[in-house]
Amino acid sequence: MDIEGKVFARCTPDFNRLVDYGFVKEGHQYRYQETFFDGHFQARILVNEKGEVHGTVWDLDADEEFDAIHIESFSGGYIGEVREAYRALLQNIKNAAFAERLFFGDQANRIAKCIYERYRESPDQPFKDMPGHGVFRHPDNRKWYGLIMSVPRSGLSKNKNDEGAVDVLNLKLDLTRREEVLNINGVIPAYHMNHKQWISVLLDETVPDETVMELVDDSRRVTASKKKASM
Repeated sequence: MDIEGKVFARCTPDFNRLVDYGFVKEGHQYRYQETFFDGHFQARILVNEKGEVHGTVWDLDADEEFDAIHIESFSGGYIGEVREAYRALLQNIKNAAFAERLFFGDQANRIAKCIYERYRESPDQPFKDMPGHGVFRHPDNRKWYGLIMSVPRSGLSKNKNDEGAVDVLNLKLDLTRREEVLNINGVIPAYHMNHKQWISVLLDETVPDETVMELVDDSRRVTASKKKASM
């Protein structure tokens, strides 16, 4: 993941605040330029309508792109100093014009909102070194009924050529519906959990929100305390 991806992960822009910061709207994009590092470099930042951030750094002395800043293996002292100055510039933009999101993808955030609206339960994030992971628990017995996490697509398909990451929601399976549920496009045996009892639901718009929430309801029911489940 590049510098921009790391800084703006799980963030969404407020386009009005981008304009207040100094971004100029050009069609469906917002563009910004700022010199830094004592005027030797210029950051050129582009935010598209999807909220994706792309950036280049221009060496003003040499009048050419300073692409070494995006090559992590180039970690020399001078390059490292310029990279940290650029990272600080991006962080300022993030603090001024972006809002944090719980998860990386749009559907994952929508489902978290739906769960809160239905059950008034928000995820906790017990894995401090794993951003984009959240656990949904019963308030009475603290059992998990859902886990959203960002995982490599290649780990799901076993195809090493699959690139990027995808949010998945792990849910406890209602065993009476096992065959039916596993025939849903976008539902697979659980990633890194018991395949017989748990499923993973791809949160990449493959499965409609309504279907995802039906599976959430099932998981919450089968993991409830016996007293709650019988009510």
